[in-house]
Amino acid sequence: MKRIYLAALFLAPFALFSQLSVTPNSSATTLAQTIAGSGVSVSNAALNCGPNASGTFSYSGTNLGMTGGIILTTGAAVDASNPGSYFCSVQNGNTFSDPDLMNIDANATNDVCILEFDFV
Repeated sequence: MKRIYLAALFLAPFALFSQLSVTPNSSATTLAQTIAGSGVSVSNAALNCGPNASGTFSYSGTNLGMTGGIILTTGAAVDASNPGSYFCSVQNGNTFSDPDLMNIDANATNDVCILEFDFV
């Protein structure tokens, strides 16, 4: 009987799934249009992020209060769907210096992820 419980314990993590699904995406226009929604025109979209630091997400749970959107990170976007106990220390590799951020913190030069766009 102990062997059955032990086998179930080792196999259980493989049967679980995440309620959050992240798809890396580096298209500024796609990200901007995702949060702007239908009926809104997006122009001049610009994204300044490290590789794989941005993306879209879908959520099937009830705790978040939304079913999807975009994610901008200082690391890797797909890490957001890892379990809550997962600690991410991956840098996104972007060393862009944004003047607005630099006014707040002179050291804000690493791993920024900025999406800018105009909408009507």
